[in-house]
Amino acid sequence: MKLAFLNYRYRPGATNGGNVHVAQFVSNAVALGHEVWMDADHRHELAKPLPHDDLLDALDRMDVVYIRVDRGFPEICGQIDRARHDRFTSTLVVWEFNAPPSYAGLRGATDAEIDAIVDKFRQHRAACDLAIGVSRSLTEQIQELLGLQHTVTISNGSDPALFRPDAPPQSDIATGPDTLNVVWVGSAHIPWHDLDLVRQAAERLWQRHQDSRIRFHIIGRGLARADEWPENVVYHGPIPYDRLPHWLAAMDVGLVLYRPGPADYNSPLKLFDYMASGLAVVGSKHPQMGEVFSACDPLDLMLPDNAPATLADRLLQLHADRDRVATLGRSARRLIVEKYNWTRSVSDTLDAIRLHLERKRRGV
Repeated sequence: MKLAFLNYRYRPGATNGGNVHVAQFVSNAVALGHEVWMDADHRHELAKPLPHDDLLDALDRMDVVYIRVDRGFPEICGQIDRARHDRFTSTLVVWEFNAPPSYAGLRGATDAEIDAIVDKFRQHRAACDLAIGVSRSLTEQIQELLGLQHTVTISNGSDPALFRPDAPPQSDIATGPDTLNVVWVGSAHIPWHDLDLVRQAAERLWQRHQDSRIRFHIIGRGLARADEWPENVVYHGPIPYDRLPHWLAAMDVGLVLYRPGPADYNSPLKLFDYMASGLAVVGSKHPQMGEVFSACDPLDLMLPDNAPATLADRLLQLHADRDRVATLGRSARRLIVEKYNWTRSVSDTLDAIRLHLERKRRGV
């Protein structure tokens, strides 16, 4: 298939989840024998360049127009809808949702602006042949909220060949049976992350023990007032994504902590990268994490909201039971290898696209 990938932000080497998702989609799709076309100035090295002029003509010659949605309404959706009377009769148009419309509120949008985004999606929904949600809860929401007819859920994943427990660990991270290294990875400035919970748990443990038997490692951009955190927390800043496996190989536990709200609909990449690296995972109550945890059976490690004392106690229990940490890590990695990996995710996506493309061309 010839697939045009639109409305993305891709920069080689960037560490944010969207960038990783785009890179994995393109590389796996090309490996499966498909052509991927992207904006000439911001494309993955394996993609072919779309022209700047006569873009709609170029898109009309594609088998698939694949539009990534993670904030706002992509104007290309409206352009395609307005051109549909004489174009895109045999081209499948796919909207891939990575967050609900309410996510725009975390970027400063007002309720009225979010309502306007929803109205635009509804206005142009006839131009969407297939909508993909990265979590079951997100797919259900866009079905109900936007009235989209054809939907499928395909979660994110990890690359178990890149993230491995036996990757050479970052050399300056102290490891050993007396130290439990606990990691949080992400963009700290996005307010759906519950870093207050991390801080409060770390403070409780430091006040109780005054040592670093449990050491917290924060990796990513945007942590405010990092110098005010307790001494058992180390802020490393952003790490290149291709180096992250070495950092995770030095860790024991990964944290996936969200505040209730728009994050309930996401598919956290950090969760799958932790699991591929063989870490035990402690997380918030979250729909997709609930599905994953049910398969691994560490349900006591899914925390109630705003429970720093519970988080501190769970980490103390894991520090005292390193056999359980190892067992959870092995089970988590096995689930990534068998199910939650990028090869499976992209293959399932392209299979769903192929099925709907055949139906469209048969007029079904």
